[in-house]
Amino acid sequence: MSNAITPPKKQRSSNIELLRILTMLGVIILHYNNADIGGGLKYVQNGSLNFHFLNILESVFICAVDLFVLITGYFMINTQKRSLIKPFKLLVQVIAFNLMIFFLLIIIGKKAFTLHGLLGTLLPANYFVILYTALYFISPYINIAMKALNKKQLKYMIITLFLIFSVYAVAVDLLGEIKGDTILGLSSIGMYGSQNGYTIVNFAFMYTLGAYINICESDYIHISRIKLISYLAILVGVDSAWYLLFEYLHFCKGTAHSYLNPVVILMAVAVFFLFKKIDLGQNKVINTLAKGSFTVFLLHKEFLSRIRIESFVNKPLPILAAHILIAVIGIYLICWIVYFIYESITAPIYNLIEKKFPRVTYIVDSSITEKR
Repeated sequence: MSNAITPPKKQRSSNIELLRILTMLGVIILHYNNADIGGGLKYVQNGSLNFHFLNILESVFICAVDLFVLITGYFMINTQKRSLIKPFKLLVQVIAFNLMIFFLLIIIGKKAFTLHGLLGTLLPANYFVILYTALYFISPYINIAMKALNKKQLKYMIITLFLIFSVYAVAVDLLGEIKGDTILGLSSIGMYGSQNGYTIVNFAFMYTLGAYINICESDYIHISRIKLISYLAILVGVDSAWYLLFEYLHFCKGTAHSYLNPVVILMAVAVFFLFKKIDLGQNKVINTLAKGSFTVFLLHKEFLSRIRIESFVNKPLPILAAHILIAVIGIYLICWIVYFIYESITAPIYNLIEKKFPRVTYIVDSSITEKR
């Protein structure tokens, strides 16, 4: 998703670009397991070694989306400049790929042409893109509010947001899972609960958390790699055990792998700090591969439904592990090639637009706050 969340134009840090690649590979793994997409956890024999392996992978990578948004906040706290064409390009890319997939399926005989189907492809219905676009436009005002606070106030603000929009919200969802029904009107997120973090509330919180890390990084940078790895291992263990416990009790297991689960959010923080400690300099291969991650996000589901996951999840563990590894790397590389072709076609068009209409950016003035 690097198209969506790249920092202001400057030399890209390859450690963070590598983190983007790995988290995108993680998203593929999450959807490999997803019952409605790849079906890994749907088809695997419950309680088997493969089941536990997939569950651990799920817990390891469940913080991927939170990480993408956290990275955005970390870098964009330092700029009030926003491009009007950037979110437009994202929405156009969603529509372009919808159309490409729609007509490709018609050509190979997997789908019949209908006007209703065609009109549906013209809607950029992608939760990440829509929420990111909303966040992109409100983020300068979040920056102004954060810069008006001192470090102590920022710390209390983050703790307050964390308790209200993560701990409390998940506790309500947890009660609903135990009760066997959604508890209406009790959540701090919305009438029908937290939606597992698929909301602007969670996106705004993760952005704010990333911005806070940037501002107060010196207070936490002393944490060693060993401690971070230990914290991460404990958090993954807790999340995995949470899922297994609810599986055993026959409860709904959504909270274990919710994006606003406090365990998942803390995982994202630990992973980010861990990669900040890695010095890779400027690696052209990593930086180039990372550019295609948003295209991978848009297209990878089309491949997961065609790699016979149900035929591999109950094979011996080494075969399953090999299938996952080959699948995620292969899908990423194929999607990157599509990105390269798409970028080669569209880049000259967007360059021309930006030359013809130079005022496609705006800056939210923060001078009043800075004077205070």
